[in-house]
Amino acid sequence: MGNRNASLGIQLSNPEVYAGALVQGRVFLAVNAQVKNCHSLQVSFRGEEYSHVHWTESHGSGDDRRTEHHHAYANRTLVHIDVPLAIFANGIIVPEQYEFPFSAQMPEDLPSSMSAKGDGGDCKICYDMKARLHCPGWTNWDVKAKMPVLVSSAPLPAEASPVFVEPETTQVNFCCCFNRGQMSLGVTFDDTSIARGDAVNVGMACKNESTSEIQGITVTIYENVRWSAQGHSNGSRRVVARSSFDPSFVQGTASLEEKAQSSDRSAVFSDLFKQLSAGTQRTPLACYADARDTYSGKIIG
Repeated sequence: MGNRNASLGIQLSNPEVYAGALVQGRVFLAVNAQVKNCHSLQVSFRGEEYSHVHWTESHGSGDDRRTEHHHAYANRTLVHIDVPLAIFANGIIVPEQYEFPFSAQMPEDLPSSMSAKGDGGDCKICYDMKARLHCPGWTNWDVKAKMPVLVSSAPLPAEASPVFVEPETTQVNFCCCFNRGQMSLGVTFDDTSIARGDAVNVGMACKNESTSEIQGITVTIYENVRWSAQGHSNGSRRVVARSSFDPSFVQGTASLEEKAQSSDRSAVFSDLFKQLSAGTQRTPLACYADARDTYSGKIIG
């Protein structure tokens, strides 16, 4: 863009940039005819949070009722790095093909690139690389080039973080008021940090003290995205992992002829813990490849 006598191009060594890593590349400057009044050449890396929120308000009643649509926008800079490439002391560049290598250290806490839509609004975390040949003056135009950059957050810790979820007991009712007993459920995860496309083993333990038959057992991970602007917010929710257990292979799922309730809940929970520790009642849970990374920003979460 800009001066017709020159053009710029950007090439990255790697198509994907990782937080905390070194981003490297080259800026190409093609000069077809002599360019005057040039000051400097630089490349910049920039990232931001962006949100667009939509909401409606109704006014009046009956035939006079009307709905107004409103929109609000917000953005926040996450990173801005300038890398000087050249200074032209005499302000002149002769016709030639030029290459300028560059490198820049990325901050370790950069979030991954992402975008989401919901409730009529949208949000994104985006990054780009810009090259600029600065040519000051009313009759001159800067020569510019821009390219989007895909960023991935730093890899998750290699050490697993397993967890035993505290069991929960739920009353089983028919038609809301006829008590059929109760069920207790316990779960364990081999790791609570899951990357996109990775799988984790989930263990299941059950104690059915009701007369109701268990039809199925599923484990699901939901992804919730919320974004805000000017005091309003939009959001989206979706499934990013789901797996099922066959109840017949899970100990303690069979229904009883008569409802029961153990007075010693610690004994029930101890039984669930033994089931989970045995490691036989397990299923792999694969996280979808397009799942978004966990992130908590100022306008996006």
